[in-house]
Amino acid sequence: MFSKLIRAFCSKVFIGINLDLDICQLHIVRIKNNKIKQNIKTEIKRVDHAFPMEALKLISFYGKKYPFTYIALLSKTINQGVIPETKKGNFLKFGINHKRLNLMSFQNSWSTYIDEQECEKLTYQIPEIGALDCLFSPFIPIFIQAQKETQNILYVLQEKNTVCIAVANCKMLSYGKFFFLQDYTIQDAIIAPDAQEAKAYGHILDDLDSDLKDLEDLDDLDHLDEEDLQKELDLQEEGRRIEELNDFMRATTIAGIIEQCIQEYYNNPNLKSTFIEKIVILDTYGITSDSLRHIKETLMLEVSVQPFIVAKEVTSLLIREYKKGTL
Repeated sequence: MFSKLIRAFCSKVFIGINLDLDICQLHIVRIKNNKIKQNIKTEIKRVDHAFPMEALKLISFYGKKYPFTYIALLSKTINQGVIPETKKGNFLKFGINHKRLNLMSFQNSWSTYIDEQECEKLTYQIPEIGALDCLFSPFIPIFIQAQKETQNILYVLQEKNTVCIAVANCKMLSYGKFFFLQDYTIQDAIIAPDAQEAKAYGHILDDLDSDLKDLEDLDDLDHLDEEDLQKELDLQEEGRRIEELNDFMRATTIAGIIEQCIQEYYNNPNLKSTFIEKIVILDTYGITSDSLRHIKETLMLEVSVQPFIVAKEVTSLLIREYKKGTL
C-alpha cells in the first residue's frame, strides 16, 4: 500500500525499444501526476547488429534517475503465431502443442502463442539491460489497428529484417505468421563493396590532409574542398541507390510471402477463412514507390500503406499495462 502511494507521486518512465536490421529505435515517455512530462523519439545506428552504446546510456540514465522505469520490446521469432482458437485441447488440429507455449487468448475467439524457451530467451536478449518488463506479441498492435476496420484485411507489419502477416477484422485475428527476411535480401552482398569504397575514400582524405599542409593557395584549397564534397555526395547517392535496390528485393520477397500466406489461409479448413478485402502495409521505414508498385502488380489486390512506428506502439502497450495494474 505504501509503495503504491509513493509511486503515485513519482515519475513513471515507459521505454519502448525496437531493433531492426541497422537501427535501434527508442520511444521514451515520462509521466507524472497523469501528465506527460517528456516524450522522446530517437533512432540510433546499429553496427554489427549490436545494441548501441548511446541507447544503453540513455536507458541507464532514466533507469537510475527514475526508479519506476519500464522497458519493453516486441517478440521477434518464427516460433510464434495466431490461431482462431482458445481451447487448448483444440490446438493440436493446427499442429501446435500447447504444453510448450505461452498463450494469451482474446475475446473468447483467438489466441497468440510463443514458444516458452524462445520467450525466455527474448526477455533477456539485451544482457546490458537485464530482463524486460514486458515482451509483447507483434500481433497485438496489429489487432489494435484492426479495431478501426469492419473489413477482413491482411496486415503486413514490414521492417527491414522481418515481416509479420496477420488476417484480421475488428472482432478477431484469424491468422498470423512471423518471418525473417535476412536470408532473402542482398544487404550483405551489396554493403561489402560499398564499405570498401568508403574505406578507399578514407585513404583519399588522409592523403589530401597531408597534401594540404604544403598548399598556400586558397583557390586550390577551395577546389579540393569542392572535390571532397562531391565525393561525399557521390557516396551518399550510391548509398541511396543501394537502399532502393535492397528495398525492391525485400518487396519481391514479401510479395512471395504474402502469396504463400493467402493460399494457406484460404486452403486450411481449420481456419474458416473469409474473403480478404485488401492489404494494409504497416510501414516502419518508408517503402519506396517502386517497391509498393511491385507488390500491387504481383498480388493484384488493393494495397494501402500506413506509417507505423514500432517503438511508439510498444510504449503505448506498456502504458496500457501500467494502467491495468499489471506492472
